[in-house]
Amino acid sequence: MARTISRLRLNLSLQETLPQSIRSCSPTLSHELGDFATAKTQLSEALAINHAMGARGIAAHTLQAFAALSVELAGPTGGAPLWGATERVSEEIGAVLSKLERVRFERQVAAARSALNDDAMFDAAWNEGRSWTWDEAVRHALSI
Repeated sequence: MARTISRLRLNLSLQETLPQSIRSCSPTLSHELGDFATAKTQLSEALAINHAMGARGIAAHTLQAFAALSVELAGPTGGAPLWGATERVSEEIGAVLSKLERVRFERQVAAARSALNDDAMFDAAWNEGRSWTWDEAVRHALSI
């Protein structure tokens, strides 16, 4: 694990030469293009690095992207607990979504909720995620 984190930190330091807009778009772009395996790898690396470094704001953003991807990988209830965890952490640290992020988030949540067609089950999964510790949320995301 320590060797993996060291390798990921090296990758992160190399990526710092890229504009933030390009670095943050890469997993989202992979997801939007249907390359779920690449998106998962990119998000896993980003989440592991940011979690290890204690960068909860960036990690919360990554966790939200993981929630959207988990709908594709684990079905409609896959994203709800991660969105719930992200919501709680974002509230704790005062993170606010940009207008574009908010629109994307609302669209993704509405699509997952609609696909499940069971608001009570979706809400229960969301609330379960809100009850997780930060470490539990990260472990859950990385296990998908």
